[in-house]
Amino acid sequence: MIKDVLLQLLFALMPFVAYNIYYRKLTVNYSRNFIIVICSLCMLLSMTFASSVQSGLIFDVRYVIMFFGMLFGGFLTGAILLVEFLIYR
Repeated sequence: MIKDVLLQLLFALMPFVAYNIYYRKLTVNYSRNFIIVICSLCMLLSMTFASSVQSGLIFDVRYVIMFFGMLFGGFLTGAILLVEFLIYR
């Protein structure tokens, strides 16, 4: 159980770590395409490796990733993440 929670935490924090690695020495701010790609990848991984606590109860952090994607990327990024969420689930 703890392994699954830590894996989901890794998926939720991966966009922030990738941002710090990629944009560390660049003078420009982040781009919307970067946010779309990283959040889409993290949400896909989060939904793929979701843990089942009880029968019918799935634990993943897709809503957290979608929230931060909309917060930093805007409405268009949120719409793209929502479409990915609906198609995959």
